[in-house]
Amino acid sequence: MRGNERGSSLVETPVAICILLLLGMGVVTIVQVVWTHLDLASSVRTATRYASHVDYDPVEGGNDRRRTEAQVQAWMAEVAAAAGVAPEDVTVVARDRFGDEVPLTHAVAGDTVVVTARITVSNPVYRLAAAVTNAAGAVVGAESVFDPDGVDVMAEAVTFVE
Repeated sequence: MRGNERGSSLVETPVAICILLLLGMGVVTIVQVVWTHLDLASSVRTATRYASHVDYDPVEGGNDRRRTEAQVQAWMAEVAAAAGVAPEDVTVVARDRFGDEVPLTHAVAGDTVVVTARITVSNPVYRLAAAVTNAAGAVVGAESVFDPDGVDVMAEAVTFVE
């Protein structure tokens, strides 16, 4: 009887499936969070350049046309739409040389513009992957790895006004 291994695959298969689910869904969840952060970081850098740039507008007269915070927020939401960014998720702050906040429309060359975006990754795919990962982890005795309500992701970029 000692040499008989019949039925061992019935015992090993559920354990292997739990481990593969834990790893596979964990990878899916982490990839979503990292992809969202990369998308946000790229979008924030682009929005910061957009906010700090001065356009020449012959109708308005002169080359001192600056964008408003609302324009930058709307543009950032459009650029980062794939990540689910809304204008209210974006903060635009202009600071003078002394570190005091100034309106973006009054920023001068040498001042800095800071654009920050914060969102929570909690789409259905994330929730499913987090739930499966947490359940598979519980089977092998691990605590919850991912928050089922979502993960906060933030990106920020700073640049000087032209």
